[in-house]
Amino acid sequence: MQTCPNCGATNSVGAKFCTTCGKPLKDQTTDPTDLTGAKEQPEDQPKADSQPQDDPEMKAEMERQRQVQARIRAEQMAQFKQSSRGYWNYLVDSWKKPSQIVAKQFNQWFGVISMALWALMGSIAVGRAAQAGVSTVENAGSSISSLLGGDDSTTDSVNSAVQSNAIIVYFKFFLLLMIGMLAFGLVGFLFRKWAQHETISYLEYTTDLMHRCNLNIILYVSSFPRC
Repeated sequence: MQTCPNCGATNSVGAKFCTTCGKPLKDQTTDPTDLTGAKEQPEDQPKADSQPQDDPEMKAEMERQRQVQARIRAEQMAQFKQSSRGYWNYLVDSWKKPSQIVAKQFNQWFGVISMALWALMGSIAVGRAAQAGVSTVENAGSSISSLLGGDDSTTDSVNSAVQSNAIIVYFKFFLLLMIGMLAFGLVGFLFRKWAQHETISYLEYTTDLMHRCNLNIILYVSSFPRC
């Protein structure tokens, strides 16, 4: 049954006009809950669409990139092992036959690597000697301070400054020694290039030069002071 909103008379369900006052009747057969459900359904739909879905093509592309990265890392590691093995063979050959010319037999960068190794060992030796000197001065300062009845705050501050700058000192020594060795190699290279008219590059010359000098590495390591 429908109720007329104008006069309140009761009319049949299918009536479009009130039988009492003649006013048009609105269709009241629609359930308000159905309207609510119809309104809520579009709001829920985007939520379902917003859920992440598995894309087979994206998975395949990610797997392909992962395999490419793994292959690149494997190639880099294999190249590093091969280079390390080649440099070790270069060292052993220089210890066995130091006077042999090997500029064309090994990698042209092996001479520079040997120079860097020499500079590293030299910087460690100089740095340790400097630390030994600082320790001697520190002990002397502590003894004098204790005799005079003073504190060790000044000595401790100096020691802390030396320890904090140790890495910088080692790095500076390394750079100085490396530059000096490269300059020494450049002098010999220019002599062989211009005076003897040899067709050799600077890197090849350093490889040949350090091949003659690498035997001293054994002597240096054997005489390196232990602490």
